[in-house]
Amino acid sequence: YVYRANGTILAKYVSGRLKGRSTAPDSYEQRGLGHPAPTDADRSPASEVIYDNHFVQIYRPIQLDGEAIGAVFIRSDLVRAYAAIGTYIRIAAAVILIACLVAFLLVSRLHKVISHPIMHLLDTIREVTANQDFSVRAEKHGADELGVLIDGFNMMLTRTQAHDQSLKTAQERAEAANRAKSEFLANMSHELRTPLNAIIGFAELIQADRVAPGGIDGYRLYAKDIHESGQHLLGLINDILDLSKIESGATDELHEDDFGIRGLVRSVAMLVTGPAEKRGVELELDVSDDVQALRADQRKLKQILVNLLANAIKFTPAGGKVTLRTWSSAKDGYVFQIIDTGIGIALEDIPKALAPFQQIDGDLDRKYEGTGLGLPLTKALVEMHGGSLNLQSEVGVGTTVTVRLPADRIVRLRDNPRVSDVGEREASLRALSG
Repeated sequence: YVYRANGTILAKYVSGRLKGRSTAPDSYEQRGLGHPAPTDADRSPASEVIYDNHFVQIYRPIQLDGEAIGAVFIRSDLVRAYAAIGTYIRIAAAVILIACLVAFLLVSRLHKVISHPIMHLLDTIREVTANQDFSVRAEKHGADELGVLIDGFNMMLTRTQAHDQSLKTAQERAEAANRAKSEFLANMSHELRTPLNAIIGFAELIQADRVAPGGIDGYRLYAKDIHESGQHLLGLINDILDLSKIESGATDELHEDDFGIRGLVRSVAMLVTGPAEKRGVELELDVSDDVQALRADQRKLKQILVNLLANAIKFTPAGGKVTLRTWSSAKDGYVFQIIDTGIGIALEDIPKALAPFQQIDGDLDRKYEGTGLGLPLTKALVEMHGGSLNLQSEVGVGTTVTVRLPADRIVRLRDNPRVSDVGEREASLRALSG
C-alpha cells in the first residue's frame, strides 16, 4: 500500500495468493503499531518492521525536503521464506550427509592404506618380540612411504636373522669343540697311560733285579717293549705339537728340494710293511713308469704317506688290501692315492674324521686306538704344499684318499739330471712289498 499524507490509500497491490484475505488494517492498532492511523499532524516518520508467526509487516514513511508526503506499507506472508528455509535446510543436510559419506570413505581408504599396514607392522613387531622368531616378515601393501618403511623393517629382520643364525652356528661349533676337547683329552689320557704303564712296569721289573724269564733274552724283550712304548709316546707328542704349530700359524717353513719319488715310496713302504704283515694286510705299491721327480718338503711328504698308509692298514681287516698309487701329469698334477678294502666311513662322518681332535668312535672302549690327529695333520701338511686331500669312502667297501699336489711341483728329469732315484724301476718296489 502507498498512503497519502492524509492517510488515504494512493495505490495498492494484492498478490493472488492473498486475495480474499485482509492485507491492510484500518488503524495502527489493527497492524499492531499501537496508535491510531496517522493524520497530517501526528504521523511518525520512523520506519517500523513487525514479525509474527505467519506475516511480516513493514512501514516506511516517504519524505520530501524533510516533509512527510506519504508512507509505504508492505505486508507479506512467510510461506516462501519458510519454504526457502526448508529448502536450504534440506540442501545443507544433503551436503552434510554427502560430506560425512565422503569422510567415511576417505577414513576407510586411509585405514586401509595407512592404519592397516601400521597395525600389521605392529603385530609383526609383537610377534617377533614375543617369539624371538626373526624369520617372520611384515607384509608390504604398496610402494609408498609405508612400503619403504616395511622394506627397511624386513631388511633389518633379515640381517638380524643372519646375525642370530651366525651366533647359533658359533655356539654350536663352540659346544662341539668343547665336546671334542673333552673326548680328545679322555682319549689322549688313555693313549698316554697305556705305553707309560708298560714303560713303568717293565722298568720296575728290571729295577727289582728280578730274573727275567729266559734270562738275557727276557731283558731284551723288556727293552724292546719299553722302546716301542717310548716311540709310541714320541709319535703322539709329535703329532700334537705339529698340529698345534700348524693351527697357530707357527709351523716351520717348507724345506723343499727336488727328489725322485721311488726312493721315498720305498722308504715309506719299509716303515709300514711290519704293521701290514702283523695284521695280515697285503700292501701293494703302484708307481707309474713315467712318474716325474717332485719338488717338496721330503720329510713332510714322507709323514703324509706314512700317516695315510698306517691309517689304512689299521682299519683294514686281515685278508684285506692296501694300495699306494702314484702318477704325475700336467693335467692332474702330482697324485698319491691310497686305496684300502677296510671298514669304510659313513658319508656323514667324513667331515668329523678330517676335523682336529675328533674321532668317529669316541668311546674309551673303542675297537681302534688313536688320537684322531692323523688325518687332520695330514690334510694340513698337504695344504702347506698348496695341494688338496680328498676322501671318498663307503661303509663295508673301503676308503680312497687322494692327495693332489700342484703341477708346478713336477720336476722334469731332463731339467734336473742330478735328482736321485730317477732310474729305479717299479719292479724293485713290488719285490720289496712282496
